[in-house]
This record gives sequence, C-alpha cells and structure tokens, in this order.
Amino acid sequence: VTNAPLEDLDIDLGGFFVQASVDTLDDLAFPRRGTLATAAVEAYRPGLGSDRSFHTLVLRATRAIPLGRHTSLHLTGGWEDTMGSHPPFYLLFSLSDFTRIAALSRENASGERAAYAAAVVQRRISSLPTKIGRGVYLGGAFETGRVWARREDVGFDGIRPAGGLFVGADTVLGPIYAGFGVGYGGNTTLYVFLGRP
Repeated sequence: VTNAPLEDLDIDLGGFFVQASVDTLDDLAFPRRGTLATAAVEAYRPGLGSDRSFHTLVLRATRAIPLGRHTSLHLTGGWEDTMGSHPPFYLLFSLSDFTRIAALSRENASGERAAYAAAVVQRRISSLPTKIGRGVYLGGAFETGRVWARREDVGFDGIRPAGGLFVGADTVLGPIYAGFGVGYGGNTTLYVFLGRP
C-alpha cells in the first residue's frame, strides 16, 4: 500500500463488466423473504484506456427467511477474487462496511481475495404513521470473513469474527440505520446511514 497523497495519483481505468443478478426479495431494505444473488466480472485493459490489465470476480447472495410474523433471518455469503491478476491498491477487496464485517478496520482488511458469511436476525418492533414510513426494526448480526492480501495465500486460519446490533426505520426518505459493531481484537464501530448502504 502506498502513502502517496491523493493529489499525486494519476489514475486511468478502462474496461468492461458483465453482471447477472436474481432478485426475489420482497423488500430491499428490510426483507422478510426471497433471494438476492449477483455474479459480476470486471476486466480492465490498456486497450480500453486502463493503466494496467487486471480483472475481478464478485459473487454475493442473500436469502431472507421468515421466522414468524415480524421476524426474519438473513443468510449472506460472498466470494471476491482477482482471478490471478494484480489490481492497484485502491481496488483491492475490503470487507469493512456496514453490511460486511462492520467492525474490522479497512487498514487490516483489504487484499486480492475475500470470503465472508453472515447471519442476521431482524424484528419489526413498531409501526410508523403512513406519512412517515412503515416500520421500525431491531436486529443483530454475526459475521465472519477472511481477506487474503495476496491471492496465492491459502487457508482459513485468519478468519475474523464480528457481531453487531442495529436499529432501522423504513421511512418515506428511505431506510435509516444506526448500527454498532464489535470485531476481532476489540475493534468497535458506530454507523449511521440514510438510504441503502
């Protein structure tokens, strides 16, 4: 990883991507049932204006399962791979965001390959007036993942667990989330989002 100031970087990217998705979720923000699965390949080539040649593969899937009238379970998994190429540092895979290993620090969680899985339980705890939105939700997550700095690295000995709690509201302005995550080594993170992360 370089420490060069961003103003000193000259970045040229050019390429193409192919993506296939299946979406049967009954709600994108707070689903109760259905599946969302995506497979995407990106290929960057000097002939299309890129500084270097590399490609990436991203596979992600979420299954929402109702556990009762107001509760649902979300099972998520993903695999991200550079497929033997070496992208620039700013396009390495990272799992440290609100929906994936929220409490890992970005500095310690980026590389040429990543895998993750999560189980999230959410419960609708209250309704909102129609003019404001639809409902308020409380949830908890257990996540685990592994980032390989180099694709050649193998093994799952560096798997990192994380967990968190969140409260969310389905409003006319879009979903609002506030979350707190605790991860490997005692990392903690607080998130607040308006709109789908």
